Amino acid sequence: SRLNESQEAMQESESNIRALLNAVTESLLLLDKDGTILSANDTFAKRLRIGMDKIIGANYYDLLPADTANERRRQAENVIQNRIPVRFEYVSDKRWIDQVIYPVFDSLGEVVRLAFFGADISRRREMERELEAMALNDQLTGLYNRRGLFELGKIEVERAARYQRPLSVIMFDIDHFKLINDRFSHAVGDQV
Repeated sequence: SRLNESQEAMQESESNIRALLNAVTESLLLLDKDGTILSANDTFAKRLRIGMDKIIGANYYDLLPADTANERRRQAENVIQNRIPVRFEYVSDKRWIDQVIYPVFDSLGEVVRLAFFGADISRRREMERELEAMALNDQLTGLYNRRGLFELGKIEVERAARYQRPLSVIMFDIDHFKLINDRFSHAVGDQV
């Protein structure tokens, strides 16, 4: 009876851990030092588009394209040797992923496992691009604003110098534009 209680408690504990792993939106993965997958969550399985039954016990590096597998192996070896986490970003299926690989130590302080955490930061990257565009472009016309003009101008001046080509700048001004705003409103001025 005590054995049954102990087994039930262990199953409940495993069930609780599984629920916690699957509750987070990051992909989670636990590997031994050779790359064998010991545990993973549903987010990881969905990102790889592989069933959980094919993940546990598989070698992580075998599930990746060769160039990516070589890069992850190199990063994992770096974590094992230096005993410190490594963080990097990469693009997968048009999604930006923020990945961290943590060393997991045994009681003697040796690295025995690696924990991979991957967060989809695509929305954050998109917002950063939007903010950058807002900082460099006029909201009404979409043309470069003063800051954007100077950013682009610096690049174009360097290009003209590098290729020894002339550079021209043309500026337009509308005479008496303030009168349009004052007489007909800023909305009409925006249309003009």
